[in-house]
Amino acid sequence: MHETEPYELLKEMARRNVLVEICLSSNDLILGVSGPQHPLATYMQYGVPVALATDDEGVARSEISGEFLKAAQDQGLGYLQLKTMARNSLEYAFVSGGSSGLMDGDSSPSASAGRTSHQ
Repeated sequence: MHETEPYELLKEMARRNVLVEICLSSNDLILGVSGPQHPLATYMQYGVPVALATDDEGVARSEISGEFLKAAQDQGLGYLQLKTMARNSLEYAFVSGGSSGLMDGDSSPSASAGRTSHQ
């Protein structure tokens, strides 16, 4: 973490429901950050909402299914964590309406539309 007060920032991001889009393939390819060195687990530990995303497909050649696979294999995420991330991508999208009817059976709290931060 390269912030002056990273843990206070994480708490503030969680409190304000600031979603961070995680581009695992891009972060690995461009920044050389992967596996346990990636901050994904820290974001989740502090309750910061996260969603998987792809970066410029012309650069990273990544698809969203590959990002989910990488999250499971490299980050050790399970089904419920992956489902929450998929749900977050709908909940925090800048579109009208909620996602509650799209993913029945999910008991995670519904968040209001928030700002996103690209990671």
